[in-house]
Amino acid sequence: MPMRTQFAPDIAKAIGIFLVVLGHVLRGLMNSGVIKDSATWNMLDNLIYLFHMPLFFFLSGLFFEQTLLRRGYAGLLKNNIFSLLLPLLVWSYVQFGLQYIASGSANVKLTLNDVLTAPFPPRQQFWFLWTLFVVTALAGAVMQLRPQRLLLGAVGLICIGLNLAGFGDISSSMPGSTMIRFAPYFIIGVLGGASVSSSLKVGNIIAFFVFVISLFVYAESENNYEYIRCITSIICIFAVYKICLNLSKKIYSENTYSIMNVLTFVGMNSMAIYLVHVIFSAAFRSALMKFGIMDITVHLVGGTFFGIILPLSLVPVGLYFGKISPLIFGSIFPVRINRSISSVEIGRVT
Repeated sequence: MPMRTQFAPDIAKAIGIFLVVLGHVLRGLMNSGVIKDSATWNMLDNLIYLFHMPLFFFLSGLFFEQTLLRRGYAGLLKNNIFSLLLPLLVWSYVQFGLQYIASGSANVKLTLNDVLTAPFPPRQQFWFLWTLFVVTALAGAVMQLRPQRLLLGAVGLICIGLNLAGFGDISSSMPGSTMIRFAPYFIIGVLGGASVSSSLKVGNIIAFFVFVISLFVYAESENNYEYIRCITSIICIFAVYKICLNLSKKIYSENTYSIMNVLTFVGMNSMAIYLVHVIFSAAFRSALMKFGIMDITVHLVGGTFFGIILPLSLVPVGLYFGKISPLIFGSIFPVRINRSISSVEIGRVT
């Protein structure tokens, strides 16, 4: 990836994690009754979930091959056990434990058994970590065969077909549904997502226009047919990433340097935000409700703001403990302040 565009993934992750937090805040308000059943809010929820998690799988796929080549398949699995499964284990217990303690004011009512079995199977936002682990493990296994990329592409097409047949419904309890749903986006990233995006000669205005049109088509599609969802989500991903590529080329300009710094920093720490944002945003919502504040705008803006900012307070904590044990604490507190080659590895979704 050209040096001037090395910040594009971080900018994209910053956009993605903002939408993740916003989406969870929105759903929390719906579940708590602050937002009553509304077609407008439901449509906003659908549009957010159309592409923000596919975007993260796409971004994870961009650096998969270079990580696999550098570490080997066994090294890839070991790296992802620590960087994906370990934080899943630790933070599932932390979040579920806090929700159990605050069960009187939390949306999610948990039993002690729920807490003890929190990571098994992964629930709430932690499904992403397990799904990414499985997808990367399977992709790595396929890449041990010949012809590598052709076989991986075939797996992607099979998953797309299963999606169109309805087997990628993430609301179902069918094992592997999330893997079927999101594997194609990861594989697209592996098989040339960066090069395709770079080759597109379009500016931000056109890319944004295509993005908006795609959202409109999806919103207007009757019953949200699966093929429309797949097509529009892929277009949205490429449009957003192209915008991020264009922005990254201007990162050293006088007018955008400080803004790009903020976006890059948030993107580098998107994993830390993803792990703990529910704790902070839910606490903010509960506090407002306790004081009788039910204004939707206050809840949405405040919940999203604190869901992003407060997890970033873990950066100095993570840096401190990371010096003690980079492998263990570096995975539990996946934070950083500088861009380094390790931060773009597949296991580091940050």
